[in-house]
Amino acid sequence: IRDLSQFENEQFDIVVCYGAPLSYILEDREKVILEFARVLSKNGSLFVSVNNKWGILKMLLGNKHPGFFSNPEYWYIDQVIRTGDLPKHEKVDQPARHFFEAEELNNLLIKNRFDKIVLGGSPCFSCGNLQAVEELAKDEKAFNTILQIEIETYKKATMVDNGEFLLAKGIKNYF
Repeated sequence: IRDLSQFENEQFDIVVCYGAPLSYILEDREKVILEFARVLSKNGSLFVSVNNKWGILKMLLGNKHPGFFSNPEYWYIDQVIRTGDLPKHEKVDQPARHFFEAEELNNLLIKNRFDKIVLGGSPCFSCGNLQAVEELAKDEKAFNTILQIEIETYKKATMVDNGEFLLAKGIKNYF
């Protein structure tokens, strides 16, 4: 996603960047977003997902990860809270990455030629409660209730930072 030079200007009506690859771009995020804008047609739609800072922490709390919260220096919890950045870690089989907040992602898109932005959290209501959801899923009515609450909450401004992933849709604008 750092180099879209193989594509012409305004070649696509939609760009989809899911799976949180933007979270692994620690430098030049604005250039990446501008490249998305460059390859999008007038009024084209951008769909992105990123790792969500508060939702990830909420998920880890729900998973009751042994030793995680009792060893914040080792796990860089303070750094993640302060900057959103998690350096490469010996116990994590992933490269360094950035955890976004909703306001940060929204501002990144606005600053780089997108408007009409819609944010969402996924999973939002149920994040950090996988075992409870799996247990309740045995009861179809209970599971449908959870799904309904998820649908009602995932785009609420007060809830989007609760999801493990932060989702965004933006429309390319011309200033």
